[in-house]
Amino acid sequence: MQIARESIFVSAIRSLINAFFAVIGVLIGVVVLLALSTISLSKKNDFGEPGKTKIRLVPNGEGNRSLLPDSAPVILKLNVHGVIGSEKLNSHAIESILLSSREGILSGDRVKGIFVDMNTPGGAADDSDEIYQMLMDYKEQYKVPIYTYVRSLCASGGMIVACATDKIISSPNGIIGSVGVISGPYFNFSKAMANWGVAAKTFTDGKDKDLMNPTRPWKADEGQDLENIIRSSYKQFVNLVVKHRPRIDRVKLVNDYGASVFDPETAEEYGYIDEANVTYRTALKEFAKACNIEDEYQVVEISHYPSLAAQLIESSFLKGTIKHEFSNGMNNQSKLLYLYQ
Repeated sequence: MQIARESIFVSAIRSLINAFFAVIGVLIGVVVLLALSTISLSKKNDFGEPGKTKIRLVPNGEGNRSLLPDSAPVILKLNVHGVIGSEKLNSHAIESILLSSREGILSGDRVKGIFVDMNTPGGAADDSDEIYQMLMDYKEQYKVPIYTYVRSLCASGGMIVACATDKIISSPNGIIGSVGVISGPYFNFSKAMANWGVAAKTFTDGKDKDLMNPTRPWKADEGQDLENIIRSSYKQFVNLVVKHRPRIDRVKLVNDYGASVFDPETAEEYGYIDEANVTYRTALKEFAKACNIEDEYQVVEISHYPSLAAQLIESSFLKGTIKHEFSNGMNNQSKLLYLYQ
Protein backbone atom coordinates (compact mmCIF):
# COMPACT_ATOMS: atom_id res chain seq x y z
CA MET A 1 0.00 0.00 0.00
CA GLN A 2 1.36 3.45 -0.95
CA ILE A 3 1.15 6.36 1.50
CA ALA A 4 0.87 9.86 -0.02
CA ARG A 5 3.43 12.12 1.56
CA GLU A 6 2.98 15.90 1.76
CA SER A 7 5.89 17.82 0.31
CA ILE A 8 8.07 19.87 2.66
CA PHE A 9 6.99 23.06 0.86
CA VAL A 10 3.24 22.41 1.26
CA SER A 11 3.76 21.45 4.91
CA ALA A 12 5.66 24.67 5.57
CA ILE A 13 2.94 26.76 3.92
CA ARG A 14 0.26 24.98 5.96
CA SER A 15 2.18 25.63 9.21
CA LEU A 16 2.68 29.29 8.29
CA ILE A 17 -1.04 29.78 7.61
CA ASN A 18 -1.97 28.09 10.90
CA ALA A 19 0.47 30.30 12.82
CA PHE A 20 -0.85 33.44 11.09
CA PHE A 21 -4.47 32.74 12.01
CA ALA A 22 -3.43 31.81 15.55
CA VAL A 23 -1.76 35.22 15.98
CA ILE A 24 -4.81 36.99 14.52
CA GLY A 25 -7.06 35.12 16.95
CA VAL A 26 -4.90 36.12 19.92
CA LEU A 27 -4.88 39.79 18.84
CA ILE A 28 -8.67 39.83 18.45
CA GLY A 29 -9.03 38.34 21.92
CA VAL A 30 -6.71 40.96 23.44
CA VAL A 31 -8.60 43.81 21.75
CA VAL A 32 -11.95 42.48 23.02
CA LEU A 33 -10.63 42.16 26.58
CA LEU A 34 -9.16 45.67 26.48
CA ALA A 35 -12.41 47.04 25.14
CA LEU A 36 -14.39 45.42 27.94
CA SER A 37 -11.99 46.67 30.62
CA THR A 38 -12.07 50.19 29.20
CA ILE A 39 -15.86 50.22 29.10
CA SER A 40 -15.82 49.18 32.76
CA LEU A 41 -13.28 51.90 33.55
CA SER A 42 -15.33 54.57 31.80
CA LYS A 43 -18.43 53.53 33.75
CA LYS A 44 -16.51 53.96 37.01
CA ASN A 45 -15.28 57.39 36.01
CA ASP A 46 -18.84 58.47 35.22
CA PHE A 47 -19.59 58.04 38.92
CA GLY A 48 -16.81 60.39 39.98
CA GLU A 49 -13.92 58.00 40.59
CA PRO A 50 -10.55 59.45 39.57
CA GLY A 51 -8.56 58.12 36.66
CA LYS A 52 -5.24 56.39 37.24
CA THR A 53 -2.72 58.59 39.05
CA LYS A 54 0.68 58.25 40.61
CA ILE A 55 2.32 60.34 43.34
CA ARG A 56 5.91 61.54 43.29
CA LEU A 57 7.84 63.30 46.02
CA VAL A 58 9.63 66.49 44.93
CA PRO A 59 11.93 68.81 46.94
CA ASN A 60 10.29 71.33 49.26
CA GLY A 61 11.48 74.90 49.75
CA GLU A 62 14.46 73.66 51.76
CA GLY A 63 15.41 71.12 49.11
CA ASN A 64 14.24 68.15 51.20
CA ARG A 65 12.22 65.36 49.60
CA SER A 66 12.66 62.59 52.16
CA LEU A 67 9.59 60.59 53.12
CA LEU A 68 7.90 61.95 56.25
CA PRO A 69 5.25 60.36 58.51
CA ASP A 70 1.68 60.20 57.24
CA SER A 71 0.75 63.03 59.59
CA ALA A 72 3.11 65.52 57.89
CA PRO A 73 1.44 68.38 55.99
CA VAL A 74 1.59 68.29 52.20
CA ILE A 75 1.71 70.88 49.43
CA LEU A 76 0.36 69.72 46.08
CA LYS A 77 2.50 70.94 43.21
CA LEU A 78 0.15 71.11 40.23
CA ASN A 79 2.02 71.28 36.94
CA VAL A 80 0.25 73.21 34.20
CA HIS A 81 2.81 72.55 31.48
CA GLY A 82 2.05 72.52 27.76
CA VAL A 83 -1.06 73.28 25.74
CA ILE A 84 -4.31 73.25 27.71
CA GLY A 85 -6.75 70.81 26.16
CA SER A 86 -4.03 68.51 24.86
CA GLU A 87 -3.94 64.83 25.73
CA LYS A 88 -1.84 65.28 28.88
CA LEU A 89 -3.30 68.58 30.11
CA ASN A 90 -7.08 68.81 30.09
CA SER A 91 -9.95 69.21 32.54
CA HIS A 92 -10.33 65.44 33.01
CA ALA A 93 -6.65 65.02 33.96
CA ILE A 94 -6.79 67.94 36.41
CA GLU A 95 -10.00 66.57 37.93
CA SER A 96 -8.32 63.21 38.55
CA ILE A 97 -5.36 64.91 40.21
CA LEU A 98 -7.55 67.05 42.48
CA LEU A 99 -9.69 64.08 43.49
CA SER A 100 -6.60 61.99 44.22
CA SER A 101 -5.22 64.76 46.45
CA ARG A 102 -7.94 63.89 48.97
CA GLU A 103 -7.66 60.12 48.86
CA GLY A 104 -5.32 57.33 49.95
CA ILE A 105 -2.19 58.47 51.75
CA LEU A 106 -3.24 62.09 51.21
CA SER A 107 -6.62 61.72 52.92
CA GLY A 108 -7.40 63.44 56.20
CA ASP A 109 -6.84 66.98 54.92
CA ARG A 110 -3.08 66.49 54.58
CA VAL A 111 -2.96 68.78 51.54
CA LYS A 112 -2.68 72.31 52.92
CA GLY A 113 -2.46 74.15 49.61
CA ILE A 114 -1.88 73.94 45.86
CA PHE A 115 1.22 75.43 44.25
CA VAL A 116 0.49 75.78 40.52
CA ASP A 117 3.68 75.51 38.47
CA MET A 118 2.78 77.37 35.26
CA ASN A 119 4.38 77.05 31.85
CA THR A 120 1.65 77.17 29.22
CA PRO A 121 0.67 79.22 26.15
CA GLY A 122 -2.99 78.47 26.98
CA GLY A 123 -5.16 76.40 24.70
CA ALA A 124 -8.78 75.30 24.50
CA ALA A 125 -11.21 77.81 26.00
CA ASP A 126 -13.52 75.16 27.46
CA ASP A 127 -10.75 73.27 29.27
CA SER A 128 -9.22 76.52 30.55
CA ASP A 129 -12.57 77.63 31.97
CA GLU A 130 -13.24 74.23 33.53
CA ILE A 131 -9.82 74.04 35.20
CA TYR A 132 -10.35 77.57 36.55
CA GLN A 133 -13.70 76.54 38.04
CA MET A 134 -12.26 73.32 39.52
CA LEU A 135 -9.60 75.30 41.37
CA MET A 136 -12.17 77.81 42.58
CA ASP A 137 -14.38 74.99 43.87
CA TYR A 138 -11.43 73.22 45.52
CA LYS A 139 -10.35 76.38 47.28
CA GLU A 140 -13.88 77.02 48.51
CA GLN A 141 -14.54 73.45 49.65
CA TYR A 142 -11.26 72.77 51.46
CA LYS A 143 -10.36 76.32 52.54
CA VAL A 144 -6.78 76.13 51.31
CA PRO A 145 -4.65 78.75 49.54
CA ILE A 146 -3.58 78.37 45.92
CA TYR A 147 -0.62 80.21 44.39
CA THR A 148 0.63 80.35 40.80
CA TYR A 149 4.34 80.35 40.04
CA VAL A 150 5.12 81.39 36.47
CA ARG A 151 8.13 79.30 35.61
CA SER A 152 8.29 80.50 32.01
CA LEU A 153 4.98 81.22 30.26
CA CYS A 154 1.56 82.19 31.59
CA ALA A 155 -0.42 83.28 28.56
CA SER A 156 -4.06 83.36 27.49
CA GLY A 157 -5.69 80.22 28.95
CA GLY A 158 -2.89 80.18 31.50
CA MET A 159 -4.13 83.56 32.73
CA ILE A 160 -7.61 82.08 33.09
CA VAL A 161 -6.25 79.29 35.32
CA ALA A 162 -4.02 81.69 37.27
CA CYS A 163 -6.99 83.94 38.03
CA ALA A 164 -8.37 81.16 40.24
CA THR A 165 -5.32 81.45 42.51
CA ASP A 166 -4.72 83.83 45.40
CA LYS A 167 -1.35 85.10 44.25
CA ILE A 168 0.69 85.05 41.04
CA ILE A 169 4.47 85.06 41.36
CA SER A 170 6.84 85.04 38.40
CA SER A 171 10.38 83.89 37.85
CA PRO A 172 12.83 86.30 36.18
CA ASN A 173 12.10 84.48 32.89
CA GLY A 174 8.33 84.81 32.98
CA ILE A 175 6.19 85.84 30.00
CA ILE A 176 2.72 86.92 31.05
CA GLY A 177 -0.48 88.14 29.36
CA SER A 178 -2.19 87.51 26.02
CA VAL A 179 -5.79 88.18 27.09
CA GLY A 180 -7.65 87.34 23.90
CA VAL A 181 -9.60 84.72 21.94
CA ILE A 182 -8.79 83.15 18.59
CA SER A 183 -10.44 80.64 16.27
CA GLY A 184 -8.92 79.53 13.02
CA PRO A 185 -7.29 80.33 10.70
CA TYR A 186 -9.94 79.50 8.11
CA PHE A 187 -8.90 79.04 4.48
CA ASN A 188 -10.87 79.32 1.26
CA PHE A 189 -9.77 77.24 -1.72
CA SER A 190 -12.68 77.97 -4.07
CA LYS A 191 -10.73 80.17 -6.54
CA ALA A 192 -7.79 77.78 -6.68
CA MET A 193 -10.17 74.88 -7.24
CA ALA A 194 -11.92 76.75 -10.06
CA ASN A 195 -8.59 77.51 -11.73
CA TRP A 196 -7.70 73.83 -11.65
CA GLY A 197 -11.13 72.65 -12.71
CA VAL A 198 -11.86 70.99 -9.40
CA ALA A 199 -15.38 71.00 -7.97
CA ALA A 200 -16.83 69.85 -4.64
CA LYS A 201 -20.37 69.29 -3.41
CA THR A 202 -21.49 69.15 0.21
CA PHE A 203 -24.90 67.75 1.16
CA THR A 204 -26.52 69.71 3.99
CA ASP A 205 -29.92 70.39 5.49
CA GLY A 206 -30.42 73.53 7.55
CA LYS A 207 -29.55 77.11 6.77
CA ASP A 208 -25.80 77.82 6.91
CA LYS A 209 -25.01 74.25 7.95
CA ASP A 210 -21.83 74.38 5.82
CA LEU A 211 -20.72 77.66 7.37
CA MET A 212 -17.20 78.68 6.28
CA ASN A 213 -17.04 75.86 3.73
CA PRO A 214 -13.62 76.41 2.09
CA THR A 215 -14.66 74.86 -1.24
CA ARG A 216 -17.15 77.59 -2.22
CA PRO A 217 -17.05 81.41 -2.19
CA TRP A 218 -18.04 82.86 1.17
CA LYS A 219 -20.98 85.21 1.59
CA ALA A 220 -20.36 88.82 2.61
CA ASP A 221 -21.54 88.26 6.19
CA GLU A 222 -20.34 84.67 6.53
CA GLY A 223 -18.89 83.91 9.94
CA GLN A 224 -20.77 86.68 11.73
CA ASP A 225 -22.23 84.20 14.22
CA LEU A 226 -18.74 82.95 15.02
CA GLU A 227 -17.49 86.51 15.46
CA ASN A 228 -20.33 87.17 17.91
CA ILE A 229 -19.40 84.06 19.89
CA ILE A 230 -15.74 85.12 20.00
CA ARG A 231 -16.75 88.63 21.10
CA SER A 232 -18.87 87.18 23.92
CA SER A 233 -16.06 84.85 25.01
CA TYR A 234 -13.58 87.73 25.01
CA LYS A 235 -15.91 89.82 27.17
CA GLN A 236 -16.11 86.98 29.71
CA PHE A 237 -12.31 86.66 29.63
CA VAL A 238 -11.85 90.38 30.34
CA ASN A 239 -14.46 90.34 33.10
CA LEU A 240 -12.76 87.41 34.81
CA VAL A 241 -9.30 88.97 34.64
CA VAL A 242 -10.47 92.35 35.94
CA LYS A 243 -12.40 90.63 38.75
CA HIS A 244 -9.43 88.62 40.03
CA ARG A 245 -6.67 91.07 39.12
CA PRO A 246 -8.20 94.36 40.35
CA ARG A 247 -5.06 96.42 39.66
CA ILE A 248 -5.58 95.92 35.92
CA ASP A 249 -7.50 98.79 34.40
CA ARG A 250 -10.30 97.48 32.19
CA VAL A 251 -10.06 100.29 29.61
CA LYS A 252 -6.29 99.90 29.32
CA LEU A 253 -6.61 96.11 29.12
CA VAL A 254 -8.99 96.33 26.14
CA ASN A 255 -7.55 99.36 24.34
CA ASP A 256 -3.85 99.28 25.19
CA TYR A 257 -2.60 95.97 26.58
CA GLY A 258 -4.81 93.81 24.37
CA ALA A 259 -3.43 90.33 23.75
CA SER A 260 0.19 91.40 24.24
CA VAL A 261 2.58 89.55 26.55
CA PHE A 262 4.88 91.23 29.05
CA ASP A 263 8.07 90.69 31.00
CA PRO A 264 7.68 90.15 34.78
CA GLU A 265 8.42 93.76 35.78
CA THR A 266 5.91 95.20 33.32
CA ALA A 267 3.34 92.53 34.21
CA GLU A 268 3.70 93.46 37.89
CA GLU A 269 3.37 97.17 37.09
CA TYR A 270 0.17 96.61 35.08
CA GLY A 271 -1.32 94.25 37.69
CA TYR A 272 -1.13 90.90 35.91
CA ILE A 273 1.02 89.41 38.68
CA ASP A 274 1.82 90.20 42.31
CA GLU A 275 5.58 89.60 42.46
CA ALA A 276 8.26 89.56 39.79
CA ASN A 277 11.72 88.01 39.58
CA VAL A 278 11.30 85.47 42.39
CA THR A 279 13.09 82.13 42.41
CA TYR A 280 11.10 78.91 42.59
CA ARG A 281 12.41 77.90 45.98
CA THR A 282 11.77 81.35 47.49
CA ALA A 283 8.20 81.31 46.16
CA LEU A 284 7.63 77.83 47.58
CA LYS A 285 8.88 78.90 51.02
CA GLU A 286 6.56 81.90 50.91
CA PHE A 287 3.66 79.65 49.99
CA ALA A 288 4.41 77.25 52.88
CA LYS A 289 4.03 80.20 55.27
CA ALA A 290 0.73 81.14 53.61
CA CYS A 291 -0.43 77.56 54.30
CA ASN A 292 0.43 78.05 58.00
CA ILE A 293 2.96 75.25 57.83
CA GLU A 294 5.53 75.61 60.60
CA ASP A 295 7.05 72.13 60.79
CA GLU A 296 8.50 69.83 58.16
CA TYR A 297 6.34 69.31 55.10
CA GLN A 298 6.35 67.44 51.85
CA VAL A 299 5.71 68.57 48.29
CA VAL A 300 4.11 66.04 45.98
CA GLU A 301 3.23 65.89 42.31
CA ILE A 302 0.30 63.79 41.15
CA SER A 303 0.40 62.66 37.54
CA HIS A 304 -2.67 61.50 35.65
CA TYR A 305 -2.26 58.87 32.96
CA PRO A 306 -4.73 56.73 31.02
CA SER A 307 -4.59 52.96 31.29
CA LEU A 308 -3.05 50.93 28.46
CA ALA A 309 -6.55 49.77 27.57
CA ALA A 310 -7.84 53.33 27.33
CA GLN A 311 -4.89 54.37 25.19
CA LEU A 312 -5.48 51.51 22.76
CA ILE A 313 -9.24 52.00 22.57
CA GLU A 314 -8.87 55.77 22.14
CA SER A 315 -6.14 55.43 19.55
CA SER A 316 -6.83 56.51 15.99
CA PHE A 317 -5.89 53.04 14.71
CA LEU A 318 -8.60 51.22 16.64
CA LYS A 319 -11.18 53.94 15.97
CA GLY A 320 -10.43 53.86 12.27
CA THR A 321 -9.74 57.61 12.20
CA ILE A 322 -6.77 59.82 11.57
CA LYS A 323 -6.16 62.98 13.58
CA HIS A 324 -4.78 66.12 11.97
CA GLU A 325 -3.01 68.22 14.58
CA PHE A 326 -1.24 71.58 14.71
CA SER A 327 2.34 71.46 15.90
CA ASN A 328 1.17 73.03 19.18
CA GLY A 329 -0.74 69.83 20.00
CA MET A 330 -4.28 71.11 19.55
CA ASN A 331 -6.71 69.21 17.36
CA ASN A 332 -7.31 70.89 14.01
CA GLN A 333 -10.91 71.77 14.80
CA SER A 334 -12.95 74.98 14.64
CA LYS A 335 -12.94 75.68 18.37
CA LEU A 336 -12.39 78.72 20.54
CA LEU A 337 -8.85 79.04 21.83
CA TYR A 338 -7.30 81.06 24.63
CA LEU A 339 -3.94 80.50 23.00
CA TYR A 340 -0.77 82.54 22.60
CA GLN A 341 0.58 81.44 19.23
